[in-house]
Amino acid sequence: MSNGIFLIREDKLVEMSEQSYDSEDKLQKLLADYPDLLAGGQINSESPRRWLLIKREMGLPSSDQGSNRWSIDLFLLDQDGIPTIVEVKRSNNPEIRRKVVGQMLDYAANAVVYWPVEHLKETFISENDKHEELLARFLEDEFTPKEFWEKVERNLQTGKVRMLFVADKIPPELRRIIEFLNEQMNSAEVLAVEIKQFVGSDMKTLVPRVIGQTTKAEATKGKKQTNEARLAFWTAFLKTAKNIAPNLQVGRLTDAASMKFAVDAPDLTITCVASYSSGGLMVRLLLKGPNAKKDLERLLKYTTTNSESLMTWESGCGKKGSGNLYLSTIRKLNLEDENSWPEQHQWIIDAIEELQDKIIPTIEENS
Repeated sequence: MSNGIFLIREDKLVEMSEQSYDSEDKLQKLLADYPDLLAGGQINSESPRRWLLIKREMGLPSSDQGSNRWSIDLFLLDQDGIPTIVEVKRSNNPEIRRKVVGQMLDYAANAVVYWPVEHLKETFISENDKHEELLARFLEDEFTPKEFWEKVERNLQTGKVRMLFVADKIPPELRRIIEFLNEQMNSAEVLAVEIKQFVGSDMKTLVPRVIGQTTKAEATKGKKQTNEARLAFWTAFLKTAKNIAPNLQVGRLTDAASMKFAVDAPDLTITCVASYSSGGLMVRLLLKGPNAKKDLERLLKYTTTNSESLMTWESGCGKKGSGNLYLSTIRKLNLEDENSWPEQHQWIIDAIEELQDKIIPTIEENS
């Protein structure tokens, strides 16, 4: 059985035979010229990765202000500012089995410590005469350059990097190591891209395939990314709200931000909690006290008859026998869409202001 692939050209079947690369340098240059060979669509099918080449043969030190100790084959950033380190080897290179793994881990460990974002930015500028135009085309109006480089810096600080082993053939030993590392690492991603070359009839075809993704690794990283996004969302909210809600008290920041209000009503405590759960953003008003049920009824009457109410408040059930009752409103939120965060933050603040200015006084007046 043939290991080649076939093309139909002018009604003739043309066999393309698999052929190794003449040198690692040639494969490295192909990747520098055509970064799309790194198969961004296979790495993330929902949001295919796009690549911005920072530099080929990128120097990396092993100490602060030290001279370069290593040279990384290719260093790129994707559209989310995730640093991507590429190490290229041919399958007949004995280092591809074990030594290359140690090299890659050295690169990643030192890159997050000894590569300040300004150095990466300056390197990109020095490597590209039309750097402003190139970056603008790459970003596609999703972020400003300033926002993009801030993302790069945040990813470096949190160790969110991607390591890619590239070869014409990935041996089974390396594949097992990559799958193991990818399952164990939460922030970092470790993958291989096998790029086979087929030659025939004065034509050349390159076929990339991503290796190393497992169901377990994807589940682990998906949960980690969601938690990181929740943390970033609430951290940004606290900065927005600090002047509007000075009595803000932080709960578990990855889950919610909570505000406790002083209420001029006997035997009653009120807590407002803004939280994210199962794709929805919720603002809850929790009432606790012997008259909580009556207070809730008054609030329901007020909010259903007051056309100026910003929110659609509904009754809910607290824990059985706890005396906790709450009003809630849910709004869909895509944590991955950072451009929508300011609007979502404002929505929370509007809800808090309504609680403070209209709803809580309703309780106090009738207590």
